[in-house]
Amino acid sequence: MKPINKKERTTLYLQFLSLYVVTIILIIIAVHYNNEAGNATGDELKKIREERKVMIDNTKIYYSKMTKTDSLLKQMEDPKANTDRLSEEIKSQISEMKELVKNSPSVNDSVYIKIYDRYYDVLQDKRKIQGSNASSSAVEALNAKLQKANSDLDECNKQLTAAKAMSVGH
Repeated sequence: MKPINKKERTTLYLQFLSLYVVTIILIIIAVHYNNEAGNATGDELKKIREERKVMIDNTKIYYSKMTKTDSLLKQMEDPKANTDRLSEEIKSQISEMKELVKNSPSVNDSVYIKIYDRYYDVLQDKRKIQGSNASSSAVEALNAKLQKANSDLDECNKQLTAAKAMSVGH
């Protein structure tokens, strides 16, 4: 015996089946796009991690060069030191530090380089005064350079203090 509403049953079954297939397709599409978005985010995170790793490596190199420059500057204060060799080494270290700052710029790093440049200039001028019987006009010129170096160092100190306050505030 055949059911009376066979046509209605078949129609309802096909409607159910088509709705089921559409729902499954929508779920599959949503899962697919979610996975793709997750992979894109993962790639972005990998890129950020690599950039930070390079920045950390550059920072380590930079601060090792700062330490070496510090020790060279301290050696330069010794009256018996070979100032020509030390001067060349200091210039080399400062130029390498400038290159690192170009690759990963930071306000504080450029300020540190300004400090080293000024300190080096002051030491060179001190050597000139100690090494010769400088005339009063030469001493006055060197004093003017010293005053400029002092004002530059004061400005660097203000910038470092401001940068420190901003980093503590965040």
